[in-house]
Amino acid sequence: MTPAAAGIPAVAILLAAAAPGVAAAACWSETERAAVAVRVLQSELTLGALVCGHRGAYARFVARHETELRRHGDALAAHFRGAYGPAEGERRLDAFATRLANEASGRKTAWTSDYCAYLKALTDRAAALPPDRLAAFAAAQPNARRTAAESACAAEK
Repeated sequence: MTPAAAGIPAVAILLAAAAPGVAAAACWSETERAAVAVRVLQSELTLGALVCGHRGAYARFVARHETELRRHGDALAAHFRGAYGPAEGERRLDAFATRLANEASGRKTAWTSDYCAYLKALTDRAAALPPDRLAAFAAAQPNARRTAAESACAAEK
């Protein structure tokens, strides 16, 4: 299955849940939605490092974007702490991050062997970006758009 074909079910889900998806996206600020997109991208790239052996490319990505990754991670943590308090916020943030990682792993399982090649190219592109372009790049990725639009707030319930 190609990356484009794998996105078809996500589009169908998004269309089926259009009204709830719009409401879900509204409960996050623009900064928080950017943080979700960056975290989705990071989950994808982490999978490439761990499962596909792209550790060097992932290390370059993290080194280049360390400040941005930390800033977006802090925004996610602040969102969950603000909504649920310190302890419950931490638990829900961990559950959210785990869900994103599991979704990334599920996409890898659903695709053919070209998924590792796709992740390597994605990692190389992300690592080459200027840090101020990371959030826009992440938000432009199909999985980030789907996650931010349809499930970010739903995951909190």
